[in-house]
Amino acid sequence: MRSLLSLDRHLFDLARRRPKGVLIGAALCAAVALFLASRVTLDSDFLALMPAENQVVGEFRDTMERFGSLDLMLVGLRLPDGPTDAAYAYADAVAEELRAMPEVSWLEYHTDEIMSAATALVRWAPLYMGEGDLDELLATVSSPEALDREIAELAETLRSPADLPFKELRKVDPLGMIPKAWESFGASSQSELTDRFDAESGYAVDPGGRFILLLVKPARTAADVPFARELLVKVEAAAERAEELWRSDGWDGETPGLLLAGGHVVTVHDARLIASDLGFGTPAAVIAVVLLFAVAFSRPLALVIAFVPLFMGLILTAAFAVVSLGHLNAVTATFAALLVGLGIDFVIVLYGRYVEERRSGSDFEQAMEAIRLHTVPSVRLGAVTTSVTFCAFLLSDFAGLWELGLITGAGVLLVMISVFAVLPAILTLLERRRETPPPAVRGFGSRALMRFSHRRPKLILGVNLALTALLGFAALDVVYDDDALNLRSTRNPGLLHQQELMEAFGLRFTPYMVRVDGDTEAEAIARARVMLPQLRELADGERLARVESVAPWVPEEGRQRRQIERLEAFTTAPAAVAEQVTSALVTQGLNPAAFQDGIDQLVEALSIETPQGPSALEGTTVGHLLGRYVALSADRASTIIYCYPPPGQWRRFPPPDLERVVAENEHAVLTGPVIVSAELKNVVWRDATTAALIGALLVTLFLAFDLGGLKAAILSLIPLGIGLVWMLGGMALSGVVVNFLNIFVFTMILGIGVDYGIHLLHRWKESGDLQDAIDLAPAITVAALTTVLGFGSLVLSSFPGLRSMGAAAIFGVLSVAWLGLTLLPALAGLKGEGKSD
Repeated sequence: MRSLLSLDRHLFDLARRRPKGVLIGAALCAAVALFLASRVTLDSDFLALMPAENQVVGEFRDTMERFGSLDLMLVGLRLPDGPTDAAYAYADAVAEELRAMPEVSWLEYHTDEIMSAATALVRWAPLYMGEGDLDELLATVSSPEALDREIAELAETLRSPADLPFKELRKVDPLGMIPKAWESFGASSQSELTDRFDAESGYAVDPGGRFILLLVKPARTAADVPFARELLVKVEAAAERAEELWRSDGWDGETPGLLLAGGHVVTVHDARLIASDLGFGTPAAVIAVVLLFAVAFSRPLALVIAFVPLFMGLILTAAFAVVSLGHLNAVTATFAALLVGLGIDFVIVLYGRYVEERRSGSDFEQAMEAIRLHTVPSVRLGAVTTSVTFCAFLLSDFAGLWELGLITGAGVLLVMISVFAVLPAILTLLERRRETPPPAVRGFGSRALMRFSHRRPKLILGVNLALTALLGFAALDVVYDDDALNLRSTRNPGLLHQQELMEAFGLRFTPYMVRVDGDTEAEAIARARVMLPQLRELADGERLARVESVAPWVPEEGRQRRQIERLEAFTTAPAAVAEQVTSALVTQGLNPAAFQDGIDQLVEALSIETPQGPSALEGTTVGHLLGRYVALSADRASTIIYCYPPPGQWRRFPPPDLERVVAENEHAVLTGPVIVSAELKNVVWRDATTAALIGALLVTLFLAFDLGGLKAAILSLIPLGIGLVWMLGGMALSGVVVNFLNIFVFTMILGIGVDYGIHLLHRWKESGDLQDAIDLAPAITVAALTTVLGFGSLVLSSFPGLRSMGAAAIFGVLSVAWLGLTLLPALAGLKGEGKSD
């Protein structure tokens, strides 16, 4: 064990003996690491951050994947002059361009889409018609006189100035079956289909006349980031071509603005924001940290001393991330900012000891030997305890935090190794022949603070006690936000546009979802139909506002079979009906060839032999709508019942009666964002508590082993425990909420904050003189400030959850640093210990 722990000293010695060789080897490793790091991909799938094995999250993810609820693109056209003919013409041009794109499966923006797609219903119309309507149809086609009157009415309709789409529909439905089948959907169903369309123009225009909305179904899922990125580029290019076409048609004025929203848009912008955070936040943190290092050590050369080992550790960690995971996400992309703040501490403490030794009269070799014997072990212990606390995240079910724990836990050790190898090699090349000692480290008043704390222990302890009481009381008011959606970036244009369009059109994307499964489509819908009466009883304006299901739209299988029995009992052959319709068309002066598709579908309609479900309508606009409610796979069929809560109510957990109704049905599952948030609240508290307890236990054991007893370990942990209380109080007073991400900062602070006590106690234990520990105060102060800059760079993140992590870390690091610099000398002074006055 001891030989294993001395490996760092051997590495330190090797770098002193063979500095050029070590640096050449480090450069080669850096080149390989850079190549590997360049292969990393950015994963912006928000669901991928959630607990991978949790049943509730799994049900939500499965439902989203099966029903594609996150894969609809909203193309909004902002109307500068309201809904005008020019705006409608532009919408037509955009739709024409989008429809021609192979990346688009279908789009919907006008009632023409429904009217034209409704032609697919003709062949199934008898199943959806009322029983009386079907009897009337069969009576018509069995009577030449009645058929002639029906065709005569058709001819009159076609010669009237009716809308073209309606005329086109009558060509494929000459006997008018669709309007009668349409009625079976019921008023609520028709409203769901047509409410978003303007009655006069037929376009999807919001009530305020500010937008035209095009609903677009891409050919691939939003999780396919390269496809989503290419899709956005092509949609924007399509809009530009549409503008050219629009102007070539003679339209003038301002072009409607383009707003893109939906899962694909959010995914692409999230990926851009992650890359932006990496490209800006990390360099900003490195620059700020290195500049502070140079200022603190008063020499430009310190830039090289600090940057090279830190950079080496960062790229090694990035390469490790590629090899171990292959990707970074919004959470794991923060590893660089975390390691900048943590890794520079190693350089500061080691180089600070070197400066101290040289200024006290030691030559280069003596200074380096003092570092090897006394400072390397404390740095190693600090790195191990920090790594251990991050590795405690490996116990979490959150994939994002698990990955962050893996990368950062390993990264701390890789940075430590880089520092132990590169720093002594650089110092050997730059400092071995230098006789003049380097400038003193700026302590920013930390030495004076420690001396004052030692001389006036009661005053310092009283001030700290008062602050602890004040901040502890404030901590009672800290707010816990368990809404996972609040972790999404508020800078994502896709989310902003989505919210704007949702409010304009009254769209609702966050209902409770009751998924009902069955072996077949008919079985799933039948089971949903059984549940509907109980769910509709809850739609009283207090528990639920509205319940939507496909079940009322689809005739029961028994009713469909009765309709089929009527068709089977019909004695006139379908082929004979086709001949009679053709004859009647000729009699009315109409060309039968123009109606051939309708005649063929009429023959199919009269020949139906088996019941059909919503899947029969796949490919139509009606089918697209029903796709929100029905999903089929090889092993099961599912249907969704959407349960909308009243505005502003039941945002944190579902109505208990809704949970009860679903729990009573073994084939039903209740899911949705609110359900996931409620589950995550429990998981977070469990994981955070477990990680903190295990982290604290391991840190205490390491400290007791290294410091020679439990008493010394507990002494070094006192500032940490009080600092956590201060951290909570500071968050409460500044309005920083506790959420799914920053709650784990408490575990991080265990590893970060304990380092300050470790270094002070190591120095005091080494010499038995408190003055030696006070001489270490500048290095600890600079280390704390650089950690604040590294972690604090997260407040520049595009993601609110990560910004809150940065804010929480700033409060935590500053608190434990202050307490570390004041409590230890104050307690020593109170006991009369320490040789320093």
